[in-house]
Amino acid sequence: MSGALLRVGVLGAGTVGSEVIRALLDRRDELQPADGAAFGLVAVGVRDAIRGAAAGVPPELVSDAPAHVVADDRIDVIVELMGGDEPAHTLIAAALSMG
Repeated sequence: MSGALLRVGVLGAGTVGSEVIRALLDRRDELQPADGAAFGLVAVGVRDAIRGAAAGVPPELVSDAPAHVVADDRIDVIVELMGGDEPAHTLIAAALSMG
């Protein structure tokens, strides 16, 4: 995957999700693989956009429709950090069925 951009979507911006998002945004150079591959956080699906913004997620990344994040064909990888069984199970099943 050398030189390619891996586009990441995160589901959830709570206690764990907000820290993962912060790491993906603030520590991007540190987390970049040695082979030159790069990643970019392109969307964060949350249940409540106001809480997502309060967690420090850039407003342009926030979607209060996590299913839209899963269905976004720009996204290569979905990271599920929502907690609980539903809607997380349904969303990840949909993501897996889409490849």
